[in-house]
Amino acid sequence: ILQLFDSEGNWGIAEIAPLPGLSAHPLPDLLAIAEESVSAICGRKIPELEFFASDEWEALTAPFPRMPAEVQWGIETAVGQIMAQRRGVPFRQWLSPTASEKIAVNAVVVDLEKNLSDFIKQWQKYGFRCLKIKVGRRPMEEEWQLLARLQELLPGQWVFRLDANKRWALSTAIQFCQGVEHFPVEYIEEPLQDVGQLKQFVQYSHIPIALDESLLSGEKIDWEDVAGIVVKPELFGSLIKLWKLVEQARRHQKTIVFSSIFHSGVGLTILAHLAAAWGSPTKAHGLGTFEYFTEDVLPFASLVKNGHILARDLDKVPFPQTSPHWQLHFHCPGGGY
Repeated sequence: ILQLFDSEGNWGIAEIAPLPGLSAHPLPDLLAIAEESVSAICGRKIPELEFFASDEWEALTAPFPRMPAEVQWGIETAVGQIMAQRRGVPFRQWLSPTASEKIAVNAVVVDLEKNLSDFIKQWQKYGFRCLKIKVGRRPMEEEWQLLARLQELLPGQWVFRLDANKRWALSTAIQFCQGVEHFPVEYIEEPLQDVGQLKQFVQYSHIPIALDESLLSGEKIDWEDVAGIVVKPELFGSLIKLWKLVEQARRHQKTIVFSSIFHSGVGLTILAHLAAAWGSPTKAHGLGTFEYFTEDVLPFASLVKNGHILARDLDKVPFPQTSPHWQLHFHCPGGGY
């Protein structure tokens, strides 16, 4: 957890959370880089921005030292919150004056065979109606059967989001998706090992496609073939890079979903602000990973009611005070950060 203060007492808090398999650096290395990077920024006079604007933010952050994406994301979101506090507005409204006042949340299930009854009780408690399900981890027919069993157990109307994490060749992806077309599937994330085969895939499957990992590959997106994007913001590093992607998706009228990589309540709260500001307002966002935590640094779960978070409740989150056991704390004197 990273916390930055300016000389006037305004502060921002962020989470540096490497994702195994996607991050190039282990956590101890990232913490050392974060300390070095923040030390290089401290003391600088940085101009105020009344609201986020891409050109101004790009100029503001240009002098920042080069750093891994997770560290850059932590520093930029903390600085953005300081800007918001200076203007007297919530972070989401600094990002977008038209930010949504309500954020829908989806639940997550990683293993369809583990403690489903316990999970369903939790999902009912929080009022979820949208469920993200990891697929491609078991034999195909077994997963079809597990999805059918899950649908039978779930009360009321639910929507499924499937996530294959680029596990399949084209023929396997087509076969799987043809077998789940009778389920209430909103979309499937990354069914193909080769994203270049999307156009072939959509000729044989009616299940809409969302991109996630492929967004980081640098390949050109054929927007005609996708229904939306699922964004893990810290993997992009800069707000500018993320904003440009969001703007592309908006221009093509695609769904924009923000998704957690198992953050603590600190990271989830920041992600909820992003979802309110830049996400699709009628879609559920991937903030339900708190269910997998036995304890947390702040009570994010208590914000979720009837499957939604009221944005105004984000402003009441009791962010923890500085603790040397789990928090880096930088106070930057002299009018900078």
